[in-house]
Amino acid sequence: MHRKLIMALVLGVLTLMGCSSQHPNVVEMGKVKSIEVSQTQKSRVNGFLLVKVALNNTSSSNKNINYRFLWLDDQGFPVGNEESWKSKLIYGGQSTFITSTAPLVTAVDFRIEIQEPK
Repeated sequence: MHRKLIMALVLGVLTLMGCSSQHPNVVEMGKVKSIEVSQTQKSRVNGFLLVKVALNNTSSSNKNINYRFLWLDDQGFPVGNEESWKSKLIYGGQSTFITSTAPLVTAVDFRIEIQEPK
């Protein structure tokens, strides 16, 4: 119970800190230059939440990003273990997708955290 409260507080702070995107499910961890989220989609596959996030690199330079998903229950609390960061190279001018499936059927929503590598 205590862990869920801490995770909810952390999620709230992260949302207030970095949500410069028009998509409420996207949290930018710091400044993410030249990468735009153009669309997010959710669906269910065999009861599990499936998410697709469309990204566009608006520059002519290749960009590396790190990302991870946070899965939420019907009350907005995190479910499952915290995911590790994943990397993705997006070529200059490229549009691409990131897809992921929730680890538990109790997940009904998500957040994706995106950052540039340090």
